[in-house]
Amino acid sequence: TLASGNSESILVTLNAETQRKWAKSQVMFGIYGGYGEARGVNDTEKQKNTDYIRGFAQYNYDLTKRLYAYGRLDGETDKIAGVDYRYKISVGLGYYFIKKEKTTLSAEVGPGYLWEKLDGVRDHYATIRFAERFEHDFNERARLWQGLEYTPQVTDWLNCIVTFELGVEADIIESLALRVMFQDVYNTRPAAGRKHNDARLIAGLNYVF
Repeated sequence: TLASGNSESILVTLNAETQRKWAKSQVMFGIYGGYGEARGVNDTEKQKNTDYIRGFAQYNYDLTKRLYAYGRLDGETDKIAGVDYRYKISVGLGYYFIKKEKTTLSAEVGPGYLWEKLDGVRDHYATIRFAERFEHDFNERARLWQGLEYTPQVTDWLNCIVTFELGVEADIIESLALRVMFQDVYNTRPAAGRKHNDARLIAGLNYVF
């Protein structure tokens, strides 16, 4: 989005995902980023109001038709929220409660470890990752997905990060779709002077290569 005149602003978001499946395994990668700045009528310079990058990589290996083992790596930086960096690594087991052609519902649990730096203050601790993922294709042209992840510190479960995502997508043409996505990240112990909650509602176009 761009605006000029009495106020000037720019906001750009970019999401990219890819995956590859084999007979008994699957690998997934994703990266999400956003940058924005704005200047009001009485401001002399633009101020950043959005500046984040998040990414993940996950490998799944099927143990049975519904049970699988996984390894996952997450990384992020968010200058507005005071997150200089945050890295999470986890391994564990996942299970498909629903595994149909158009509908899947899975849950994952496993131990992990977190490294982070919030406004110059470093920390690291062991975690447990709980995650849930639901996907449904209404038809060949429309789909919905929802995900929830809860990552508490092993020795202090009140210190946790909860991530929620809900999205819908409808094809305009074969390779181009309209996507609307809501994301919410709740951190019980954010950087000093920052709020616990960050929510985003993003609408845009999705192109499939």
